[in-house]
Amino acid sequence: MCGIAGIYSHKPVATELYDSIIHLQHRGQDAAGIMTYDDRIHKQKGMGLAKEVFNESNMEFLTGNIGISHNRYPTHGGFSHGEVQPFWTSVPYGIALAHNGNLTNYQSLAEEITKKDSRYLNTTSDLEVLLHYFADLLHTNGTDLQAILEAINSGELDAEVSVVLSNRKSAHILKRAENHHVPAFFISHQGKTRKEFDAEITAVMKKYKVKLVLLIGFMRILSTEFCLAWQDKLLNVHPSLLPKYAGGMDTNVHEEVLKNGDTETGCTIHFVTEEVVVARS
Repeated sequence: MCGIAGIYSHKPVATELYDSIIHLQHRGQDAAGIMTYDDRIHKQKGMGLAKEVFNESNMEFLTGNIGISHNRYPTHGGFSHGEVQPFWTSVPYGIALAHNGNLTNYQSLAEEITKKDSRYLNTTSDLEVLLHYFADLLHTNGTDLQAILEAINSGELDAEVSVVLSNRKSAHILKRAENHHVPAFFISHQGKTRKEFDAEITAVMKKYKVKLVLLIGFMRILSTEFCLAWQDKLLNVHPSLLPKYAGGMDTNVHEEVLKNGDTETGCTIHFVTEEVVVARS
């Protein structure tokens, strides 16, 4: 059992969120966390009771009129600071999430994320699994494709989208492609090795005479055979100025930039090679 409060208001919410978890302290004494939002997400969390985690100094950082707070009573996962809720990710729009309860099928979902989808889990919390799935559903909205299609239609971009592929059947990018009369296909990765799945994608792209591949929100690690087959034709975007923070993902990159006091940051559009996160800009 955990304590959760969420507030959307016309005034700052941090104080009320703190008062809420003080009143809900009986729901969990292991850890406490608060996240708020104005033009960015702000977070403070730690181990122990709410009154031990928060003080006047760190509460000042929790600006914004939207927020959630959480008292943790651990029924799943470990006891480290990394397990303290709420969790958040910047992809695709910025999501903060907290929950109460257990995922009874956590193990199978975690295996699907790590083994079948080739992604990484940083904790043993079932909330991280929920966040992955929720973010993935939003991430497949296809807004990047929409921008490309509109640029082509306006004459700003001299190009043609030959085919759109996704390994998510519900991905809205497929619908966007169909709305613009672009061939679109769902190709499942379930029950296939990475090499088999990539070979199936390659066959479709060659059928449609693809000359350049754009990885738009594609979160799988690609096989060596795929990278070699599309050498110098495979583009990706990384959320840092490579080679700095080459191993980072999503918000971790920007947190490190701020922590290290970097004066310059940005993203890198790069050709993908058979080595993970190697850039040839």
